[in-house]
Amino acid sequence: MSYVVLARKLRPQRFSDLIGQEVIAQILQNAIRSNRVAHAFLFSGSRGVGKTSAARILTKALNCLEPDNVDPCNACENCLEISSNASADVYEIDAASNRGIENIRELRENVKYAPARCRYKVYIIDEAHMLTLESFNALLKTLEEPPNHVKFILATTDPHKVPVTILSRCQRYDFQRIPLPQMLEFLNQAAVQENLQLSQKSLELIARHATGGMRDALTSLDQVLSFAGEQASESEVRQILGIADASMRFQLLECLFRKQLGSAMQAFQEIYQHGFDLQELLQELLQSVKTLSLYLALSGDLSFAEVAEDEQEQYCQLASLTTQGELQQMFHLLMQLEEQMKRSVHARICFEMTLLQLASVQPLVGVKDMLQQIRTLRQEVDGRVDSPGPVLAKTRDQSNQFQPTKSPTNPSFYASAANVASPPHVVEEPPVSSELPIESFEERASVAKTAIQRLKAKGSGTGLEQKKTPNFGIEPQQSLKPTEFRERKSSESWLEVGSEQRDEPEEPPLNWQEFVQFVHNRASVIGTLLRTALPVDLQADVWRLRFRHPPDLFNKEHQAKLEQLAQEFAGRSVDIQRDDQPTIEGTTLQEYDQWKNQELKRQRESQAREDAQVKDILQIFAGSEVYDIELH
Repeated sequence: MSYVVLARKLRPQRFSDLIGQEVIAQILQNAIRSNRVAHAFLFSGSRGVGKTSAARILTKALNCLEPDNVDPCNACENCLEISSNASADVYEIDAASNRGIENIRELRENVKYAPARCRYKVYIIDEAHMLTLESFNALLKTLEEPPNHVKFILATTDPHKVPVTILSRCQRYDFQRIPLPQMLEFLNQAAVQENLQLSQKSLELIARHATGGMRDALTSLDQVLSFAGEQASESEVRQILGIADASMRFQLLECLFRKQLGSAMQAFQEIYQHGFDLQELLQELLQSVKTLSLYLALSGDLSFAEVAEDEQEQYCQLASLTTQGELQQMFHLLMQLEEQMKRSVHARICFEMTLLQLASVQPLVGVKDMLQQIRTLRQEVDGRVDSPGPVLAKTRDQSNQFQPTKSPTNPSFYASAANVASPPHVVEEPPVSSELPIESFEERASVAKTAIQRLKAKGSGTGLEQKKTPNFGIEPQQSLKPTEFRERKSSESWLEVGSEQRDEPEEPPLNWQEFVQFVHNRASVIGTLLRTALPVDLQADVWRLRFRHPPDLFNKEHQAKLEQLAQEFAGRSVDIQRDDQPTIEGTTLQEYDQWKNQELKRQRESQAREDAQVKDILQIFAGSEVYDIELH
């Protein structure tokens, strides 16, 4: 007898065998016991959680000759035929290969015949979401009012692809992923039953790799045993399944958190040379980053996650090396890597380039925190300016301590001529009075520059140095100026002048807009050309069109096609005439749409300028201007 894989050999045969689906099993048992079984069911859930197995158990329970407390006996003739797929009254249809309307028509013809031997004729449609829309529509009436002897069971992994009209005609049951503890318990029983010697850690690796699907777990168990026989070590299980060792994964994360790029690349090379799957490594890194992020957010609580006991201490140590902001950035970079690996054949190169980015991630500083630091620094600078005693300009060295310099950055701001030794050719300036506010443009610029420099030194590594800072007036002659608008020349359109608010242009006639849309739907090239045209005269039989700039593409063939479409639109013969005289009067459809887009952009820019944070920044950096706005 040929070998039967574990996934088929250990398939559930009774409702009590459905692991992790106790609620659904109880509902189906109660329905059979009270004779309230619906005519159509929809079983949805991820792969390997028991959808098809539950459908077969329900089918056997409905047709069993000697039921055992609503459970099938699995010994009578009907149960044996159904289990071996030999029953003439049970049809298990693969919707992926029988998805056409012809198959559904054949089904509709067969449902009216009574079952041959069983009590019910049952149709199990697996992967039901693969049916075409026409097939679903053809099934609607039969699914809503089938004969009394017919039951439908639809199984799918993508219920959102099933039309709502089908969902409303079925009782839907969502199968959950099998929890890790229950899967481990079943794998232990299966190992004992098959005389297999696997450690608890090896079984846990198999269960985690299955991600809630029992069929995947049993398939992986078969794969491990095919390689190692009746006994396999943890390292062999990792190698067969392509799962990186936990210590290697934690070592890679530690190197990334410590910004040790060389060590991180070495750890990655070691993982890659061991033959571990990069996709599996990416999933493990995503899971670890997510667990660490939640660990920090929940103050060290790991009860929410399925984390092995020997890994909890590792997570605790890694959490002390990073912050919530860094973990969020790393998670987004890893998600981008996942998309890149799907589109590229150079998975290793993509992974290594992402490691470079991960090793350079810096903590983020929020806008509110940044503004608060700037306020604090400015208050310190203002305090030195207002103090009556002499104040020396200071700079910050790498040791994060202030040291006096020999010459101040701006003598007129930081110190008076009395306490600064100036060369003979330097003109002395009077001391700054504590009663005078800082009003000059140069003083404001110096305050802003000093605050930014000190904030960079204080928050070194926060990523602020990567941001572009506007010119605050250190060199006024090179500062950015607001956009200067010029007068419109007679040869240009009003759209080409600037982005300031303008009066709304005259909207093209509604019937012209309808005609252009009608033409565009049938001949997009001609419709695009008409958007640059002005309807000069639209008489009953002759339409004169004038273009802003006479197009070279509008040839005789296009004109003949346009006359044909105009006749179809107007219901009469129409002669199209071109007027090639250039004009700036009137508004084309293209110009009117451009004006609407420009007006919408201007309104969004105005809202951005009125934003509370923008006003707060302009208030702190007195004399600054908003010179660029990026809309998203």
